[in-house]
Amino acid sequence: MTIEDLAVAQKAQIARATDGNYTTMRRATVTSVSPFIISINGILIDSPACSPQYSPRVNDVVLVLMDGAAPYVLEAVNRTWVDFTGSLVWSSTGTQPGLNNGTKEAQYLLLDNDVCIYEGALSFGSSTVAGTGAYSVNLPFAAHIRGTPSGASTPWVGSSKFFNGTNDVNGVMQIFGGSNVNFPMSEAISAAIPQGWSATAPNPPNSGSNMCWTITYRIA
Repeated sequence: MTIEDLAVAQKAQIARATDGNYTTMRRATVTSVSPFIISINGILIDSPACSPQYSPRVNDVVLVLMDGAAPYVLEAVNRTWVDFTGSLVWSSTGTQPGLNNGTKEAQYLLLDNDVCIYEGALSFGSSTVAGTGAYSVNLPFAAHIRGTPSGASTPWVGSSKFFNGTNDVNGVMQIFGGSNVNFPMSEAISAAIPQGWSATAPNPPNSGSNMCWTITYRIA
């Protein structure tokens, strides 16, 4: 069932409960969360009633029931990508790296309020400092810890890619829960077992190196 189908069903249910007062469905954009304000064709509506299953976020496009009663916000029909670049932190298990004149970008998209699609990239510049140890980046939201029948945690897994001017290596991202994600490689270097991307593996990064990633996970 699509969000639109669900909205139609909810509309019918609400209409029955309100003697048919709701007869029209409109789309609106959330312009503010606190206070909660939506915009319909440029007309601002302050503090409309809202489904308890919906958690407002700025720039959401939402379905709104109208006519004969106060507007009632059902649910978002689509989310927008949120820029995370300014909050992105690149770190390591050893001496911390420094991007300096390198560049970074990151963004995320929320689905159903508890699922996050996260993607980003780092490009190293001439003054980027590699640091030491295995690399990781922070998450937009702390991750839910996945359990298994044995009681051990099972990671959320995504994809990543690293290029250092010599090697172009595909890898994976792993989140075991918490606020960071690391980069174990899915391809072994020489005869070694897969290991975490670091300042020395697969080769020391240099100016022009870059790494990118995408992962979907459940928010804690």
